[in-house]
Amino acid sequence: MPATDLALEHLDETLAIPLAPRTSARSALVRSLSSLIDQLEARERDASGHACDVARLAVELASGLDLPPSDVRRIQLGALVHDVGKLAVPRAILAKPGPLCEAEWELMRLHPTAGEQFLGPVFDSRTALTDACMETVRAIVRWHHERWDGRGYPDV
Repeated sequence: MPATDLALEHLDETLAIPLAPRTSARSALVRSLSSLIDQLEARERDASGHACDVARLAVELASGLDLPPSDVRRIQLGALVHDVGKLAVPRAILAKPGPLCEAEWELMRLHPTAGEQFLGPVFDSRTALTDACMETVRAIVRWHHERWDGRGYPDV
């Protein structure tokens, strides 16, 4: 079982489905998200474990801020899938050993909005996640490269 499966399995309380039965909607969601993360990590140079590392750090930070447990779990899920939009970036760019040229950076800067779009069909079933959770995760995916001074992307 990939490490992402284990991290996603701990999001039970964020899921709107009761814990007792392992429903097909919940299982399908876990499989879909895990598959997206695994595909990304297989494509990107030096990305192995990145999603879980980011999720672990995000949970530490959110917990340290004494956020409610439901918020911490939403942040965890958003952190796990934050780079899913890189599936739209050409593999040659993701695997490039040196610095990216400006044209390559332009493509790379599209990954947050691509990720937000990728998650639409995954979340549209509305059977496995609460609306608040979907909203939070989409926001994290879209704005994870934003900066405090507003000079990040995608919304420069």
